[in-house]
Amino acid sequence: MQNKKLIIGINASFARKPNTGIGQVTLNFLRKLSKLKVQSEKSKVKDYKFVLYLEEDLSRNIKLPNGFEKRIFLPWWRRDDLVRKIWWEKYLLPKRAKKDGCDVFLSLYQCPTIIKNAKHVTLVHDIIPSLFPEYLNNSRKKHYQKLAEKAIKAADKI
Repeated sequence: MQNKKLIIGINASFARKPNTGIGQVTLNFLRKLSKLKVQSEKSKVKDYKFVLYLEEDLSRNIKLPNGFEKRIFLPWWRRDDLVRKIWWEKYLLPKRAKKDGCDVFLSLYQCPTIIKNAKHVTLVHDIIPSLFPEYLNNSRKKHYQKLAEKAIKAADKI
């Protein structure tokens, strides 16, 4: 009997914004992970499959080795706003990760994603909204922050 590959889902949606801090973290993480995956292939360790969840395809200068799959999807409307972001992170993303059978899910930034059927690790970059609530200057930002805080508390690891 062959061992099942561990499926690791990664919210890499900020790869579409390479000029932001989280975009840089995402792209550099993917580059390093790709190199590690290539090294593990050489040593015959092939027990992982990485599924990248994206809103747009990666730039052409990001080369992914075997063992990586991309899932590119958006809500049906094209408006790029906080409502779409919440819908993608809170509803569409967990549904896709469940469908793909992720065993582990990594959120590369704090967001409203709650993963129930896998171990969820979330990376928290920014606590400024918690320290300085005046940055949450409208109801949509406040709502997003509350959803993100709820997801952080639900994560298995931070």
